[in-house]
Amino acid sequence: MAVGGARMGPRSGHIKFKKGIKWKDLSRSFPGLFKLFLEETGQKNDDELFDQMLLKQNMGCLEKNQKPEGYNRNNRVRMVFPITDRGPEMYIYRVAGGDDVVRITNRVSEYLSRHRLAHKVEWDKMFLFELKGRSKRPS
Repeated sequence: MAVGGARMGPRSGHIKFKKGIKWKDLSRSFPGLFKLFLEETGQKNDDELFDQMLLKQNMGCLEKNQKPEGYNRNNRVRMVFPITDRGPEMYIYRVAGGDDVVRITNRVSEYLSRHRLAHKVEWDKMFLFELKGRSKRPS
């Protein structure tokens, strides 16, 4: 699932869960996933209560089989659960491309695999990137 090549790393790593997985299926593994994300990105808050509050909000959504917020703060790396009709998916997004997106996404993927949450990983599949690519093409 790793990405190779000499170019700058991708800006987003997408994790699309296999058909049949529901939001509530993520609830058992989400606390560890959230902690892993914060540690891998170096974004643990000095105020542990803030991280605990975000975790509790996300868990409340998952337990109700609803899309969680993730970690969508104005930080350098985000964990986003987009609104789609395709079922549960998430992406790791970095404001500027970097190798850490690959590392973090691969670590999250490994964690999910250990917790038997079937998924596939794709790179730079955000609709915004597609629009930017279209605008750069000559008419």
